[in-house]
Amino acid sequence: MKTFAHLLILCLVTGWVGAQQFSDNETLRIDLDGIEHVGLYNHRGNVKVIGSNSNQAVVTYKRTLRSASSRKLEEAKEEIKFLSERDGNRLLLFMEAPDLKFQISPDGRGHYRSPNWNEWNDRYQVDFEFEIVLEIPAQMNLDVSNHHSALEVSGVRGTLHASNHHKDLLIEGAGSMVKAHSHHGDVTVTHASNPTKESDYQTHHGDIRVSYRSGLGAEAKMHTHHGSLYSDFDWTASPQKVSSSKSKRGTKYKIGKDTVVKIGSGGPTLNFDTHHGHIYLVRI
Repeated sequence: MKTFAHLLILCLVTGWVGAQQFSDNETLRIDLDGIEHVGLYNHRGNVKVIGSNSNQAVVTYKRTLRSASSRKLEEAKEEIKFLSERDGNRLLLFMEAPDLKFQISPDGRGHYRSPNWNEWNDRYQVDFEFEIVLEIPAQMNLDVSNHHSALEVSGVRGTLHASNHHKDLLIEGAGSMVKAHSHHGDVTVTHASNPTKESDYQTHHGDIRVSYRSGLGAEAKMHTHHGSLYSDFDWTASPQKVSSSKSKRGTKYKIGKDTVVKIGSGGPTLNFDTHHGHIYLVRI
């Protein structure tokens, strides 16, 4: 892996509700020659990704640290970082702190683990966030995640994986394959072109609203426990899928729990899953 140098633009220290605050801004301009996939992984702080006509990745971020202790704040400046690394044909952009270590999962996606969160937090008592704006070529494949703050993706038409845990997820101008996941927030996706590959839209506590172009052809599998299903598209019901398993007591049959419909002439599977919210399929 190769670590890129960062350009420091601005540093300042201000007061914050009886504590001390430190902020700095940095901009990275990264050549994407040979890069096929960009991964951006944040934990706290708003994230916006914008598709552009450039052949570079341009990252602008603001790091903010807060602590009641000047000594702990100085230590945090050195230990809480935003990093960029190249791993083969992937560019990885991520933050790292003593209580959050970045790792790559077996599926190739990034995530954080917290090895000694309580110990570090008691010792440092530091609050931190990174506000990030990333510009990448519109056709680039993207994997982006956030945990505590808003996540927006606009004009990225490559293969897109986007996830956000506590807040809403907004995607505009998506391409032919999207996997969009939240837990506590709404998932809102607008497609610039209709999906040609299997796509997923999932949340637990929020609504799912996905907008498609006229002429959509797909098989939609929809599941909501407490909500309702709405569609601007004409559809026909598809048979429920039945699975079977055998035991000494005989053959057990299980009927699928999803509402499955065919839209248009059919096509890729579109999976919608929310527990407490509604599902909307909107025609643009």
